[in-house]
Amino acid sequence: MRSLPVPAIVALVLASSAANAVEGIPARKKLETSPAAMLTEKPEDLRINVGGIDVLPAGNLGSANGKLKFHLKGLIAGAYDSNLYATESFMKDDEYLRVLAGFDAVYRVNDRLGIGAEVIADNQVFAEYSDRNLFGGQARVRSAYKGETLAGNLTLDYILIDDPLVQTGERIKRSAFGANTLWLREMLGGGILVNADAHRSQYLEDQGGFVAEDRNVNSYIAGVRYIREKSERSSYWARVGYAADNYDTDKRLQDVTAISGAIGADIGLGDRATLFAEAGVDSRSYAKDFAVGYDDKDVLAPVASLGLHYPINEKGSLATARVYTEARNSLRSNAMQVTGVTLDGRHPLNEKITAVASASGLLLTDYGSAKGTSASERQSLGGSLGAEYTLRNGVVLRATGRYTKSEAKLAAEADYDRFEGVLETAFAF
Repeated sequence: MRSLPVPAIVALVLASSAANAVEGIPARKKLETSPAAMLTEKPEDLRINVGGIDVLPAGNLGSANGKLKFHLKGLIAGAYDSNLYATESFMKDDEYLRVLAGFDAVYRVNDRLGIGAEVIADNQVFAEYSDRNLFGGQARVRSAYKGETLAGNLTLDYILIDDPLVQTGERIKRSAFGANTLWLREMLGGGILVNADAHRSQYLEDQGGFVAEDRNVNSYIAGVRYIREKSERSSYWARVGYAADNYDTDKRLQDVTAISGAIGADIGLGDRATLFAEAGVDSRSYAKDFAVGYDDKDVLAPVASLGLHYPINEKGSLATARVYTEARNSLRSNAMQVTGVTLDGRHPLNEKITAVASASGLLLTDYGSAKGTSASERQSLGGSLGAEYTLRNGVVLRATGRYTKSEAKLAAEADYDRFEGVLETAFAF
């Protein structure tokens, strides 16, 4: 059996489970750098993620023999949000300054064991609406082990953000802290992957008709996946998982336990492309109905995903596409079905400039509603277009424009559209 790509599997497991808690901390925030990457054969070639921009560092402040990597990193950005509060009328727009500063350190104990730490201060200051000012950031300690037949990692992390919520588009300050671990063992003619995650998400302000305390939640995830190689570039798998959310109060949102199972495969196409697919079921049991007459205490939901990863050429051109459906906790009933499509692309125009683009569509449909009323439903379309310019090693400039249009089926819920423009300069040394 070939050595399984631990970083890719880590991303897959966390991305598929990160939405367990209603509007929890996004997976991308947890995965700005992969713990397993610290065991790469050439650590000097690793790019450093700075606020979502990959930067090849200008140097290494660690040891000359490569055992210690220590990089300072930072970002300065000017941004504009046309609809700060995601409202249909009386929209508020504002400009803001974002300043990020921190470091990333990795120590390779030996060829099998690495430990690392990352600390980031991430601050946003708005020109007019100071209530949206954010003094946030992220801290993480991580370790990774890779042996002949066993590989895994352990991560402890904390994060404070105000990214717009998927269901409402609102910016709400919230934090999370906890731990996750993942271990892969070659056995039974394939690989057994075991993962576990425990996090507490805490909301820091009342907004959208919710008291912050009512959204605070402890979330737990555990799963086992069996992976079997079919050929050098193809494999298939089966997985089972358990998840639970326990809220501080039951005034608005209900505790839930979920058991899921699925089968899937990744298939090499041609010389470069990989097709991946997964299908299964998610059985969710809530403490009680969301409200009187909703009939959504128990929910049985489909889980499916179909995607394509296509490195177009050796110059760095890349296209990815994914269609998926899954259940998540909702703010307007116990659960909602989320069906989406994402398209992403990168294309180097020359040695310095890379064009980037993305598009997405979402359909959110609640499982419960009051008797005689329609269930909440929301459609959202979005897209972004931008370019990255590598000024030199350690300095990357990026300009991005993003547009989102969201429409709700029920008149009581707001439609909104939002344009965001961002100019960023990222540094790494």
